[in-house]
Amino acid sequence: MTTLQAMLFGAMLAWTPSLVVLAVLLRDIPPIDDGHRQPGCDFSGAQH
Repeated sequence: MTTLQAMLFGAMLAWTPSLVVLAVLLRDIPPIDDGHRQPGCDFSGAQH
């Protein structure tokens, strides 16, 4: 194993647990419902 391979393997081992935790946290966020926006929060630039 070369030094570069060892460094990449160590980075992979260091990042994998945090990515798994991030995926679990993002999975639990409820989806954004477009039907319940406040009238003042329209950033699309449309004229009413």
